[in-house]
Parts: sequence; C-alpha cells; structure tokens
Amino acid sequence: MSDPFVRNPCRYPDEVRARAPRGFRDQVRRAAAVERLPVSEFIRRAISDRIAAVSPDDPDPFRPAPGARSAA
Repeated sequence: MSDPFVRNPCRYPDEVRARAPRGFRDQVRRAAAVERLPVSEFIRRAISDRIAAVSPDDPDPFRPAPGARSAA
C-alpha cells in the first residue's frame, strides 16, 4: 500500500488492535517467577512451544523457507 494518507502502511488495510485481559501481565510475571525466568524468556519459550505444537512437522519454524531471500 502506498497511500500517503495511511499512517501505518502494511499488507492488511485494516488496523487490528488487541488488548490482554485484565490481570494478564501479573499472571505472566508470577508464572515466570515460579519458573525463575525473566518474563521475556518465559514468553519466548511459551511462543516456541506453541509453534512446535501447531507445526510438529517443522523442527525449526524460524528458519527461512527454502529459496527465500534473507534480509541483509
């Protein structure tokens, strides 16, 4: 999209906003503290576990697709 009046041009024309439920941050902090991890590492592990659960065929979902160009 190359519209000069669009504040945040992206592939999707509609802006999507999402908010976490009230108290979610506190729950994540408590869960990270129980596992003795920084919050960022706790979230990284949770996301990678979820990706692994959704795509069990792909051992490395962050690997670029075959033939795809990598950003320089």
